[in-house]
Amino acid sequence: MTLTSTLVAVSDSGELTADPSAAVAEAATSLHVLGFSSHGGLLVAESEGAFSIETWEQVYNKAERICRGSSMVEVDRTGDTNMESSGQGDLEDALKETIKNKTARDQRWKNGS
Repeated sequence: MTLTSTLVAVSDSGELTADPSAAVAEAATSLHVLGFSSHGGLLVAESEGAFSIETWEQVYNKAERICRGSSMVEVDRTGDTNMESSGQGDLEDALKETIKNKTARDQRWKNGS
């Protein structure tokens, strides 16, 4: 099992910023760290600052899209499945690709390359 995580800052205007700079984090009204397993389970949720439940749900949704990206199945209110990738961060797929490439390089000796 692998873990992907992200930091999300919430400004006083309610704007969400993933992986904020130090200046943005310092000015934020709340900071949130969320981590997800490769199976989609929430493993880590640490928050600091003042925020509402609605804001936390927005943070959760953004962090899940960033961490799980196209691995995540989205179902809308009508029950239809969204087949489009979020186009954001997809850390899980990037991690899988990195491991696949490393394994291929490490196995070259078996192929005589």
